[in-house]
Amino acid sequence: MQKKQGYWRALYLSFYSSRLYSDVVRSWQGVGIGYLLLAVTLGSIPLSGRIILQFDRFFEEQMLAPFQELPTLDIKNGQVLFDKPMPYFIKNKQGEVVSIIDTSGKVNKIDSTYPHLKVLVTKNEINFQPPGLKQLLGATTSSANTKIYTHTLPEDSNGIFDGKTWVKTTGFAKLKIIFELFIFPFVTLFYFVIALIFLPIIATLGQLGADVFLGLKLKFKESCRLLAVSATPMIFFFFLMRAGNVVFPGLGFIYFLILVGYFIFAMYSLKDK
Repeated sequence: MQKKQGYWRALYLSFYSSRLYSDVVRSWQGVGIGYLLLAVTLGSIPLSGRIILQFDRFFEEQMLAPFQELPTLDIKNGQVLFDKPMPYFIKNKQGEVVSIIDTSGKVNKIDSTYPHLKVLVTKNEINFQPPGLKQLLGATTSSANTKIYTHTLPEDSNGIFDGKTWVKTTGFAKLKIIFELFIFPFVTLFYFVIALIFLPIIATLGQLGADVFLGLKLKFKESCRLLAVSATPMIFFFFLMRAGNVVFPGLGFIYFLILVGYFIFAMYSLKDK
């Protein structure tokens, strides 16, 4: 079995073929890092797709909408002129206040009073609090302790401020594309590094277990290759759950059982040869 073809065939043969595991030990070379990278890369595709869709919606709602929903503002001698009752609230689709215009001074800073507030326009300032890294990664919904950027209007500035035009002319919207381009490589690298950390540890334990319980003598590289391939069902089940955002108590134990079960199956496949 040629190694290049073996990698692709192993993606599905790993679920049931005892002959595959024999070939992995006898015919393949190295520790299986190339195969492991292939499996993680393929598994990362649907997960990255879900993250990109979530990020796209998050970016639109949390970064673009607070500017785009702003009404046109007149600026004269560095002062914002807006003929509406103050403070003027702008809400998103969920009814959360994301932008405020207040030239009266009642609201003069972005704080926890309005937890979803991103843009605050005062008499002579435009304040913006972008999402923090944890928000971008979906680890939290709070923007607490995130830096607030303030632009003070020059005293001699005159004209109008239109949020939609500002977003287009500054290229602010292009940041979304840049972030999205990095999501798939980041997800793949993140989980691949985790796999590399655990590969030698579990392979060593498997090598010891094979010797003690089955009388099977495996070299370290052979044990690593065997683990990398036998982990395929668990890897695809893991990414399937992550892509569907499915989490429930005991799921981690199920991952463990699948991994151990297929590793034992792989070792017994060698013992029967």
